[in-house]
Amino acid sequence: MVILAVSSCCIGCALCIQSTTMNLDVWNDLPSELQEIISEVNEDFFDSTAARLFLDMNESALNFAVDETGQEIIELSDDELERWLEAVTPLLEEWIEEMEAEGLPAIEIYELTLELADKYNEEFQ
Repeated sequence: MVILAVSSCCIGCALCIQSTTMNLDVWNDLPSELQEIISEVNEDFFDSTAARLFLDMNESALNFAVDETGQEIIELSDDELERWLEAVTPLLEEWIEEMEAEGLPAIEIYELTLELADKYNEEFQ
């Protein structure tokens, strides 16, 4: 298959939110002072480096797609972006339902994700 075009869009946070993970048992075994330091460093790193690095890598990949392979970048219209959002909404709703059924706070996670996506999309776009 040959890809001739790339759609350029940011839907919510699909490519905008990054995370650092650790085994919960390991995290819980750490002293609270160390947990605070790790949390601070992670937040500082994201704010100062990670988000910009991600955007730079994305821009570099798009430039490569155009310059080296001749792909066309297609900017979605507002109407088309709305259609894409409508298409993924059932998947998000299904994920929320499954996570809530497992006793996880999926609605709160989803709302926080949207809040952070808005914050960082505004800051880094």
